[in-house]
Amino acid sequence: MHRENEYTEFKKTTGELKEGVISICSILNKNGDGELYFGFKNDGTLVGQQISEKTLRDISQAISSHLEPKIFPVITHETKNDKDFVKVIFSGTDAPYYASHTTLTAGVPGFSVSVTNAAKEAFCIISIC
Repeated sequence: MHRENEYTEFKKTTGELKEGVISICSILNKNGDGELYFGFKNDGTLVGQQISEKTLRDISQAISSHLEPKIFPVITHETKNDKDFVKVIFSGTDAPYYASHTTLTAGVPGFSVSVTNAAKEAFCIISIC
């Protein structure tokens, strides 16, 4: 697999779903399209992840519920070297995008987001609920 860049972001598991949605927001605002992978270390090493239909639904619902304006990503369960991972391909032309919801912001007033890796240079508005 390739490395992270301004169009590609890796997350080790869907336990980092919040950060994944924020990365999508940032990439959309900077580039208009990109890819997010769950099951990879930041350096691009495939570690794999258990994936079910619920996993794919949870990712879809998180993006749909927490990202505005709406986008319609392609979310697929893929396998390489006997390890499962999720690939999210997304694009949008309605910038600026923003991520919002109490579950994304932990409901803490003054919450700030530190976007790391390739997405750190991009702009993402976080709405506090």
